[in-house]
Parts: sequence; structure tokens; C-alpha cells
Amino acid sequence: MPTVDPPTDVWGTGPDDVWFTLRGGGLLHLGLLDADGDGIPDADDNCPDIGNPGQEDFDVDGIGDACDPDDDNDGVDDSADVCAFTVIPDPVIPTKRLGVNRWTMVDGDDMFDTTARDGNGPMRTYSIAETGGCNAEQIATAMDLGNGHWKYGVSIGAMDEWAAQVGTP
Repeated sequence: MPTVDPPTDVWGTGPDDVWFTLRGGGLLHLGLLDADGDGIPDADDNCPDIGNPGQEDFDVDGIGDACDPDDDNDGVDDSADVCAFTVIPDPVIPTKRLGVNRWTMVDGDDMFDTTARDGNGPMRTYSIAETGGCNAEQIATAMDLGNGHWKYGVSIGAMDEWAAQVGTP
């Protein structure tokens, strides 16, 4: 026959958090499962295996930043992402118009956009992966580029230099 270890004391904060002190000295907790101990029940936790009590989710994809492999949802894994919290499309550049053979992210894809000279393209493309997960604003800031880069997009020379600096193909 099994032995019963009856409770000697009961306390808690509500029906989802009840503790029992057992006669044999043990504790028994009845409540919602919180595997990571961050105070958020697993059913509501956007990262149930890693503590993240603030439930931060920068890219609003339902996966908490603490366990999201791509916090900013730019398509570049955080382990290879040079620029955290990239916003696509670029929020600032260009502020006037996109110049010829100048680069920025105009739409939501992972490719930088440019204006071709008289219908002839620069024969060069840049992806968000090639820039280490950085948008044009982050590149212009990091390289301390002048006003023209902010107004008309980052130059092809600066884009090549940045890609070389971050070690992308």
C-alpha cells in the first residue's frame, strides 16, 4: 500500500498558485507551469524555456527576443547580425530621393534598391546578408558618411567597403 504524506500547511496567491507543506517536510506546488521561472506561465510565455519576464519581442513575431534566432526579422541570424534591431524598409534614407547607383532598402524584401543610370543598372546587387544585417541608415551612421548619403542613398563605393569590413561575400 502506498504511503500518504498529508499536508500540514497550505498557502498561495490564488487558485493557480497553491503550496502545501507535507508532514514529511516536502513541498508540493500546484499551479500553472512556468518552466523557465520568469513568472509568466508557459501557456502565455513567448519564450517558455528561457527567462524573459518582460516578454520583449522587437519584431512582433510571437517569439521572445531571448530565444528568437533573428530578433529583428531581417533574415540574418543574430549570431551573424552586425546590426541589432534593423528596420526594413529603411526608416530615414533616402530623405529626398534615391540617387543613381545609390543604395537603400525601399521595400520589405532582403535586397537593397537603387536607381539605374539611363535604364542601365550598376551590374551590382546587395542583400541584407551581404551587409551583415545592416540597413543603409545603420551603414551611414557606422561609417560616419556625409549628408549626400543620407539624402540620396549609400554610394556603391561605401556599400562595397562596408561589405568588406563586415566580412561578407
